[in-house]
Amino acid sequence: MSSFDEFDPEDQDLILALKSAWEPGEMDADEAEGRLDAALFSEEDREFQEAIRAAWSPVQLPPEEAAARLDAALGSEDDTAFAAALQSAFRPQDLSPADHAELISNAIERGTPAALPQRSAVVRFLPRIAAAASAFAVAAGVFLTVRGAAPPATISVASGDALVASDFFAPHGGEEYGGVGADALATCIVIEEVARADASASLIPAVNKLGSMPVILAGSEDLKTRYLTPLAAGETTFSYGLSEREAGSDTAAMRCKAVRDGDDWVLTGQKSWITNAGVSQFYTVLAVTDPDGPRGNNITAFVVEKDDPGFTFGEKERKLGIKGSPTRELHFDRTRIPGDRVVGTVGGGLKLALATLDHTRVTIGAQAVGIAQGALDQAVAYVRERRQFGKAVAEFQGVQFMLADMAMELEAARQMVYVAAAKSERGDADLPFFGAAAKCFASDVAMKVTTDAVQLLGGAGYTRDFPLERMMRDAKITQIYEGTNQVQRIVMARQLLKG
Repeated sequence: MSSFDEFDPEDQDLILALKSAWEPGEMDADEAEGRLDAALFSEEDREFQEAIRAAWSPVQLPPEEAAARLDAALGSEDDTAFAAALQSAFRPQDLSPADHAELISNAIERGTPAALPQRSAVVRFLPRIAAAASAFAVAAGVFLTVRGAAPPATISVASGDALVASDFFAPHGGEEYGGVGADALATCIVIEEVARADASASLIPAVNKLGSMPVILAGSEDLKTRYLTPLAAGETTFSYGLSEREAGSDTAAMRCKAVRDGDDWVLTGQKSWITNAGVSQFYTVLAVTDPDGPRGNNITAFVVEKDDPGFTFGEKERKLGIKGSPTRELHFDRTRIPGDRVVGTVGGGLKLALATLDHTRVTIGAQAVGIAQGALDQAVAYVRERRQFGKAVAEFQGVQFMLADMAMELEAARQMVYVAAAKSERGDADLPFFGAAAKCFASDVAMKVTTDAVQLLGGAGYTRDFPLERMMRDAKITQIYEGTNQVQRIVMARQLLKG
């Protein structure tokens, strides 16, 4: 554990402020508020400060009053659910003070808190959702999710709880199953705005859609009711088991198999790179059900539950980025699956898996746009304040050109994602091309924008004093998962050549 004295004096105020929020018994309320004032707020932020303090205050406010304060600070509609989300984020009630202390101590050891994101949400479509998601990013992104390798509990306790309370946990869930019924575009906006502060947290709604999409597309009504209802209620996450160590891009080469045994199926094998593995209760898993059958037409999708006998998890992967989201292998040792958990048709699993990716690649594009927007926000704020050669860095034309290119490419990526989201919602025939294009272009843009943002901060951008190095590391995975960008180009080319 790093000692407190090793942190920069400017960071110590913020660290103490965070500790005061997590450990309200450590100091009196006046001192805690004073530290928050000094660490986070300027004179111009008093209204917003009061709203935020109201959300985490040791004296818990009624949701209606907290919502009214948030309304004044954020300009959103009165939303008691969102007020409850903020309260959940700042003061998770199911943790003991000791657990609070351990969480924040681990977070401080592994990373440095980011600066407060801009509060002015860029409202493009569905203003209320966009504004609320941006405000959620402040709650979960600043006070809880310390940039770097956030403790695994952050997902399950902090970000997860806040997303559930704000209806952003699985926004795509249909109203008939107790969900909010957000369309594909609204879901992308939620993911984008949360990713603007924290890519790891954005993987909760994104992967919930990925894991459940096969059930939505091809599951029986019984399966939908059984698994989509608890997902919509925020009782579990839903992961997706497709890739294997030797079957990544070439998914048809998978070796995980399922053998029929009476009315059941017995799974044997493993799946790799599974997001939120070990946290999720439900998993859509693809397995070979006819080893001698035609390649690509011999794979079937199943729903596997966490408690199924013989189903275990590997160790957490040690990753470059998205460290706040656990990634593990799935292991199946003669795991028995009832026959009524087949998703779609026997042998039709690979087609279903690829159809799923057509829809969910759009959400990865949204995540990439959010990461890039967060990086651009940070870079703009820094060059406005940083002075060299007697003037603000932002006044240099070379810097202005970089910012202009970053913003232009980012906005182009955003529009591609939104168009693809609309096609996903309608089920357009050309979705495979647009989904691949949106994911490919947006993730390439995210990598470029985050790299340029680090460059604009110079040496500071390379340190964990600012969140940009984390954003750059997080952006990289968007070029890889749900099909590498090389695979996306193959998908696009095939669609073009089909005519």
